[in-house]
Amino acid sequence: MTLIRIPIGSAPYSLASLLMMTLAIGLISCDFKRPPLPVMGYEFDDTACGDGIDNDNDGLIDCKDTGCLEKSTLCGVYIPNNPYYETENTFDLCTDGEDNDDDGNYDCGDRKCQQIAELCCGIEFTNETCSDGIDNDDNGFTDCEDFGCSQGAFVTVCLNREEDELCSDGYDNDRDGFTDEEDDECQPMMSQEPIDIPPEALGPENTLERCQDGINNDGDRFTDCEDFDCSMLNSDGSNAEAVAYCESLQEAGLAQCSD
Repeated sequence: MTLIRIPIGSAPYSLASLLMMTLAIGLISCDFKRPPLPVMGYEFDDTACGDGIDNDNDGLIDCKDTGCLEKSTLCGVYIPNNPYYETENTFDLCTDGEDNDDDGNYDCGDRKCQQIAELCCGIEFTNETCSDGIDNDDNGFTDCEDFGCSQGAFVTVCLNREEDELCSDGYDNDRDGFTDEEDDECQPMMSQEPIDIPPEALGPENTLERCQDGINNDGDRFTDCEDFDCSMLNSDGSNAEAVAYCESLQEAGLAQCSD
């Protein structure tokens, strides 16, 4: 407690004056302590975006939160002084904050990184998050409409969707720019005409020949370079020729984007 000493014989002090002095001294002597963690409900500054906590309780932590991506200086691609080209398809390269292969995407934004399950690049990849009616990763696709769910290795709630449902849900499920009856893959089903595929063309779609024949060889709804078997490198590199062909068709890098 702070004591106030008033000299005897000094000018008289009114009760109001003494009260104001007491309050002022009380404020000065207050021991303010800064909260150890950011205030819950906000995740858009460097402090809240680097504490490893989901401050706004939206299921996204730090740089995975769109608020941090937009407003924090901690989140973003790192551009080295001496950049070098390297295929971005390993755990280390997919967590270094660099666009190693110079395709305009880095880390979890790169399709090649999204295939590494240990990275947990997707938010919607479990039966729980793929059946809650929420767009958990805020990418515009909910539950089984999200590739993370429909093609997730750990998701079973999306396995029972029929072709007719996919071709009448109003979504471009395979993201090829065509929706429902506009999509060539829906046309045979819409017309009820059988697909005439030569027997020799049936099988894994992971060779150069099958990745450029315009046929959905393995029956998984994805044709040629739309199929990850063609566009994503296998662990043993057996489909390298097909991957190189698909990469040649992509519009990525300065040269292709300015031609």
